Amino acid sequence: MKVCSKCKETLDLSEFGVDRRYNKPRSYCKQCCRDKEKEYRKKYPKKIRASNIKQAYNVSLDRAYELMSVENCQSCGVVLTKATQHVRCNTDRCIDHCHTSGEVRGVLCSGCNLALGHLSDSLDKIKGLERYLTNKL
Repeated sequence: MKVCSKCKETLDLSEFGVDRRYNKPRSYCKQCCRDKEKEYRKKYPKKIRASNIKQAYNVSLDRAYELMSVENCQSCGVVLTKATQHVRCNTDRCIDHCHTSGEVRGVLCSGCNLALGHLSDSLDKIKGLERYLTNKL
């Protein structure tokens, strides 16, 4: 049995996570840790997003914040929006990166990012599509 330093309840040891640094039970119970994490995520959403970008694209934290600050698609210029939960639209912010090298190229709207993906990042395909449209318009 152990007392949680946050809620002051006496709980079974199974209700406490393990601090891997010291291989001992944490001072907060699992529920208090969840509540604390939820509160932190709600209080600092930009910090969480920047950290996720840093980790996903192997960029510095400064570069992650720079990518987050882009307001318009770097291809078509549309004002970027934030995706709502499980709903995508053509103006959602997407971080464009090379799938071969992993290098981040910029920030696009979802529509431009999908188009680039469907064209396999191929300049020949993009030029061919441009020729097609020029002849049809």
